[in-house]
Amino acid sequence: MTACRNGISQNELEDVLSLDDEVLASVFQHYIPPVRRLPGILWTRIRNDLDEYITEKEADDSSVIFWYHRRFIEVASAEYISKMNSKEREAVFQNMVDLYKETWKGKSKPFKINDPKLLNKYNLNESNGEIQANRFTTSQPIEFVDANGRIQFNRRKLNELPQFLSQLTANLATPIIAQEIVFNYTFMRKVSILLIEEK
Repeated sequence: MTACRNGISQNELEDVLSLDDEVLASVFQHYIPPVRRLPGILWTRIRNDLDEYITEKEADDSSVIFWYHRRFIEVASAEYISKMNSKEREAVFQNMVDLYKETWKGKSKPFKINDPKLLNKYNLNESNGEIQANRFTTSQPIEFVDANGRIQFNRRKLNELPQFLSQLTANLATPIIAQEIVFNYTFMRKVSILLIEEK
């Protein structure tokens, strides 16, 4: 939530946490679930605990959650974002990029089981603990078309994807920037239209 410029929607938060193997490993310590995704009830509990510190607002034509007060943003940035090492930072921002560019939409994402008990329990010793699971992330197209044929731009993707790409190292970001933004006519056209609309 702190890493997002204007907050994050509940679906985006659940999706990005479901892409984070470290988060899921801590949630599913004793078994491998049939659906490898953050349980919705877990986020509900966390949200209830944070309720007095967060607020819902409109951003980019979406309902998002964000810190209630500027001081919470500053403290969360100082305590979490700025203290991440380069590997942690890369993982967080790569998951956000993967969400918006739909890297794992409808596909199985590989992950590794390191716990010897789980390896034995699920007979995964021969595969070195490497398995794959669909994370069931939601669609992030550049535009949505409603039942009446009206087009609504995905402002979340158009505004957030470039920001998260700017946080990755150049060797990771450059090919994605080229493919998803600079040489993606549809993306550039939508951004141009949004800029004109905002004037």
